[in-house]
Amino acid sequence: MKIKDISLGAIMIALVAMVSIFVAVPAGNIGYINLGDCVILLSAYFLSPSLMFMIGGLGSLIADLALGYTQYAAVSFVVKGLEGFLVARLVKKNQKSYLYLCLLGVGLMAVGYACVDLFMFQSWGIFLDSLLLNYAQGITAVVCAAFILPLIKNRLSRNEDVGQ
Repeated sequence: MKIKDISLGAIMIALVAMVSIFVAVPAGNIGYINLGDCVILLSAYFLSPSLMFMIGGLGSLIADLALGYTQYAAVSFVVKGLEGFLVARLVKKNQKSYLYLCLLGVGLMAVGYACVDLFMFQSWGIFLDSLLLNYAQGITAVVCAAFILPLIKNRLSRNEDVGQ
């Protein structure tokens, strides 16, 4: 892995954590709603799957620890890491289906958290609440990414010599 990738990865980890922390809306005892997924989905369009696992996982883990949701920190590392990995991996094969692949990624995230909540609370009602809240968070992130991605791509295409 190149120094540039490590540096960009560290910046994106910090950005996922910051966006998750500063746009956090508590959702009872099943965590909080945030926009960190938007950063994960946008990064997945440009970065490698292995780097995206670390960005999604570590950024979300840091946010959980900072906000006091320690019971979810390890889960977030795995679930958000897999979300970033999956979207990045699939986007590399088919960029035209980016938004559909994002929906798949946030679906994985929502099911992952709902299963953990089912295990922790032993309640199918909480499972459904968690599934719906996390999928709503994911859909919001996909909509945000759909609006922001063209702006980033346009900016990058105008500055393609930068850093070369």
